[in-house]
Amino acid sequence: METSDVHENAMTTVSELDYIRGLKEGNSVIANFSTIKEKLKYMVSLSISDANKSSGGEWTYVDSQINNYPFDRGYLITLGSSDQNFQFAIKSDGKQMKIRIRIYLHWTNWMTITLT
Repeated sequence: METSDVHENAMTTVSELDYIRGLKEGNSVIANFSTIKEKLKYMVSLSISDANKSSGGEWTYVDSQINNYPFDRGYLITLGSSDQNFQFAIKSDGKQMKIRIRIYLHWTNWMTITLT
């Protein structure tokens, strides 16, 4: 099977998917998107004033500057447990993403994720 790489900025934007590729226990798998979508609906959407106070299993759209969030507007997704979390910050235009990790009481600095 012949494949060719597609640059991120040349990919087509869609609102629905059929499948997502990933790894499970080190093996390459394809997941049905409707199953993933069903699981994601249980995540909680919140309105927050400080990104440090967001706990695992939450997401929010930030429409104004809040404390400890790297962008003026965008999405904040927080996953993890009570003492270890990680956060994704996605700028509203979708062109910048950052991540940081909290281990016990300390958050790391925001780190930029570069997509190529």
